[in-house]
Amino acid sequence: MATDQQPIRCTRCGDEDGPFTDEQLCEPCARPMPLDGVA
Repeated sequence: MATDQQPIRCTRCGDEDGPFTDEQLCEPCARPMPLDGVA
């Protein structure tokens, strides 16, 4: 794992706020959302 000094960035929204899942998605992005709604 290369998580030295680089901030993890969500691969979907680009947010750097954790916590992140193993797929490098932040929690809101990893959670299923309705396609017609924005959280």
